[in-house]
Amino acid sequence: MDIVWPRETALSSDIRDHGRVVMIDVDLPEIEDLPRKTAAVPARGYKLSIKELPGTRHQQLYMRHVHGIGFRIIGEVFFVLPKAEEVVLSGCTQRPDKATGEVQDQYVYSVRVNRRDFADINFANLKAIDPVEALGRFDIRREIARGGLLRTIVPFEDPAAV
Repeated sequence: MDIVWPRETALSSDIRDHGRVVMIDVDLPEIEDLPRKTAAVPARGYKLSIKELPGTRHQQLYMRHVHGIGFRIIGEVFFVLPKAEEVVLSGCTQRPDKATGEVQDQYVYSVRVNRRDFADINFANLKAIDPVEALGRFDIRREIARGGLLRTIVPFEDPAAV
């Protein structure tokens, strides 16, 4: 609850197996909440240049942002819960169902992370870490379409999961 997020980020958790397993569902910000424009100052001159981000670049930034949220939450859980050996984190977003048009929670990634494997990350060099690649090292369910679009998946621990 003490983490300050740049966009609204809500989560729920369940601690199982005497504190060894932590299940987390995170309601990720929507892609529409991220800025679609970028600003830069040219090398020569004083005029601010504002440009529209291409759709693919916007999707890639969103993908990196939501994976970064998961990466941060997992790290915080291992930090504050020393008995936790495994974190299962699933991220969802609200999207219209293509069959009904109703807005529903749709999961875009679900990852199972073991404390021992997470500790192998070099946290002294966080700037070099890509959260998409970092979470990809673990047991992850996600489907990334061309251009970084995150497709709907079935999360871990869902009774319908195969």
